Amino acid sequence: MVQIKALIMGKVQGVGFRYFVYDNAIKLGLKGYVRNLNGGVEAVFDGSRENIDDVIRIIRTKHPTAMVKTVNVEVIEIEKRFEDFRLKH
Repeated sequence: MVQIKALIMGKVQGVGFRYFVYDNAIKLGLKGYVRNLNGGVEAVFDGSRENIDDVIRIIRTKHPTAMVKTVNVEVIEIEKRFEDFRLKH
């Protein structure tokens, strides 16, 4: 189990992108959160590396109206485990 922080930049606000990330994270059994952040979206995923890699692949390629330019991914130190996946405002 790992925690990964992803910073997604591009046309990702105002197109339902956070909900798209949320839905796919839930389907893959991930925990953590997603939120808007300074012209982009930040997501922290807590779960298996395989499932996190799957959600990152989906984020990069599957949203019908978002235009993802970059996805910066970093493994982060686990300070606490998340209990669920949340949309943060």
